Amino acid sequence: MKPKQPNALNIVLAVQPQSPFNSSIWRGLAHGFQTTGHRLKVVDSSRCPLPSAFKEHVDLFLAVHGSSVPRGVIREYRAQGVMTCVYLLDEPYEVDRTVEWARHYEYVFSVDRVTLPVHSQHTNAVFLPLGFSDAIFGTEGEKISSDILVLGSAYKAREIYLSALRDNFGSQVTWIGPGWKEFSSLGIHHESYVNPVDCARLYRGAKLIINIHRDSTWSHFGELNASNLIATHLNPRFWESTACGGLSLTSYRKDIETFAPNAPTFNDRAGFLELVEKYLYNDNAREEEAKKMVKAIEPHTYKNRASQIIDTVF
Repeated sequence: MKPKQPNALNIVLAVQPQSPFNSSIWRGLAHGFQTTGHRLKVVDSSRCPLPSAFKEHVDLFLAVHGSSVPRGVIREYRAQGVMTCVYLLDEPYEVDRTVEWARHYEYVFSVDRVTLPVHSQHTNAVFLPLGFSDAIFGTEGEKISSDILVLGSAYKAREIYLSALRDNFGSQVTWIGPGWKEFSSLGIHHESYVNPVDCARLYRGAKLIINIHRDSTWSHFGELNASNLIATHLNPRFWESTACGGLSLTSYRKDIETFAPNAPTFNDRAGFLELVEKYLYNDNAREEEAKKMVKAIEPHTYKNRASQIIDTVF
């Protein structure tokens, strides 16, 4: 039987503070826990303190991504009666790797429902989609104007579509992130990663945001999805750009049918270019569609995701 949930929990949130890729996620969860009355300690997952380092008993240990938390640390928290969880952000791209160490937690929360059968063989596995932090991403605030925004890293799955964008709209594109200047000399370039607050400014000011999901079998560490599980989840850019009131043109993923069935999506180059043409030059259609999308994702804040975690494990 699960223990009764106390009014305020002592939570340790283990994160990778040096990573630019999931900063908005763990910051959103941290804000969510704190604004719902829980006490929070944010720690570096690679130098994770043991539970004895804290004056008060820890109720919940949650690792975001979790790959750098030593297994011995997880075992020590469990031995001290602490509920241990991990939120896996790179599923199913790295599932062959994550299944080996995520099993040491009492709960695995996966951004993609397709990997739940894999993890449920070893521990409690729960689907927890990504969302957005309403402390960072919203329609109000400063804007950095652009016609077409491409924000993120350069890799092959994106270039299939973006070569068409470059060839047809190159001078109207703002490219944010490393590698794009070699890909296209046209448009405006910002060669480094940007922080979540600047991402929000860029999203709010863009007429169109191009959002192309990763290939299901590609990861930074090589091929780690040997079963070729097809990703279904919506990436952070979908949630965060939409929350800012920007219209995101998104490559199709199955979860779009659940969370935003009327969103403008594409699954081939011709459909992609058709959407760009349709919305770039029609202000009324673009703004009307963006308003509908903001409404559709309104409940999906990290404050609500934080509450889902607590309701599940307690």
